[in-house]
This record gives sequence, structure tokens and C-alpha cells, in this order.
Amino acid sequence: MLVDKNFIFISLPRCASTSFMITCLKNKISIEHFNSNYDNQLININDWKRMNNEELADSLTHAHETLHLLQSKFGNNHQIISIRRNKYDRFLSLWKHIIDELHRSKKIDIANTFSKLTIDEIFDKISPNDIYNIESRYKIIDKFLIKYKISKEEAYTKEMLNILFTPIVEFTNNDEKIIWFDINNLSELENWVSKKLNMNFKMEKINSSKNFNSVIEINDHFKEKYDILYKEFEQRKINKTLV
Repeated sequence: MLVDKNFIFISLPRCASTSFMITCLKNKISIEHFNSNYDNQLININDWKRMNNEELADSLTHAHETLHLLQSKFGNNHQIISIRRNKYDRFLSLWKHIIDELHRSKKIDIANTFSKLTIDEIFDKISPNDIYNIESRYKIIDKFLIKYKISKEEAYTKEMLNILFTPIVEFTNNDEKIIWFDINNLSELENWVSKKLNMNFKMEKINSSKNFNSVIEINDHFKEKYDILYKEFEQRKINKTLV
């Protein structure tokens, strides 16, 4: 998203991007997306000021748009920032978030099925070539749904799985100019944005997804399976955080 016509923020899944968006909205900081349908959402939400952040997050449509699309609309002259998180933690958090969202959307059967899947079952017969682009991802997602007797017409579930399988490099294009901030030290991000916008920018807190049951845990086997699938996409160029 373009923030205050000043800099681009790349919203990465499960990297505090919803908190960043809500902070901008509550502080009346202008944000613009490649898809303008994501802009000005508060206009359509009655009494949003009375909502807590979890309720507000559930009422907003949150976008994860690629740097390529954002720059195609807003140009290449803006500074770019984003938040990075341990890759294994991010993936597992996203998987649990999907289960949470399926519960919230009353898709209980699908949520219960997903909660019982192991990392071997999630990655079964999926190769790096299968997640290289969106067309390939949707093909393997269709097979995934068929395997677990879930309708291929489940558009919301398919989109969530697409976000799950999308390599981070597709969002960032490994751009050397990205200024990275660590999710465990967001005060650096707050200070940078505060100086950039000449205001006091403090990230809104949002409680994490409910801890729905999942048999997956981060261990050596999980890391091995993840690295086999994603390693070739994650040869990120070294880029020091500029603060």
C-alpha cells in the first residue's frame, strides 16, 4: 500500500500488516492500494470507532499486494518498507490463521479437517514448480481440495491456501531497496514512520488468532519439509535495515 503518498508498505501475510493498516486508518493516514476496492473501507463500517481492533480487523478486507503491482501504479521513486518474521513461525501462524478464519466463516468441517493435517500431508506431492506462479498454485490447490473431499468452488478457502503457498519473493521481488524491520522489534518501525510522517506512530495491538488445534509443530522435520519446498525462492539478498 502507498502510505500518505510518501512510502510503500509491503503487506506480508502474518507479519503485523493488519496492525499497520488499522494504525493508519485510526490515525487518518491516507493509504492507497493497487486495487482501489481496498481503499476507504471505513466509510462502509457503522460505528467502527466503537469496535475493538479484533472486531475491526474482521470487518476489513485486507490485501497482500505485490511490490510489482504497487510500483506499476505508484511509480518507482518511493521508499519501500516491510516487516520480516522467522519463516517457520510465519508459515505456522498463517496455517493456524486459516483454521481460525474457517471457523469464523462457519466452515467448521473444513477447519476440522485442516486442524488434523500434518506437514507431510499439506506438502504432499507439491514441488517448487507447483508454487512458482498463481496458475500452478491453483492447480495443486484444486487437487488438494479434491483429496480431502472439499468442493473446488470454495473460493475463500482456495484464496487462503493460495496465500499460504505463495513464496514471499513473489511479494517482494527480492528488491534491494526494501527497508526491513523485525517483527520482534517494531519500535524501530514506529520510529521510522513517526519521523517520516512527522507524527507519533504507535502500532495498534491485535490479539493473535485463537489457538485452534493443529497437529503441526515447528521441529526439525517441519523445517526440512519447508526448506525443500521454499529454499530456492528464499535466497534473499543481504540488505541491512536502514533506520
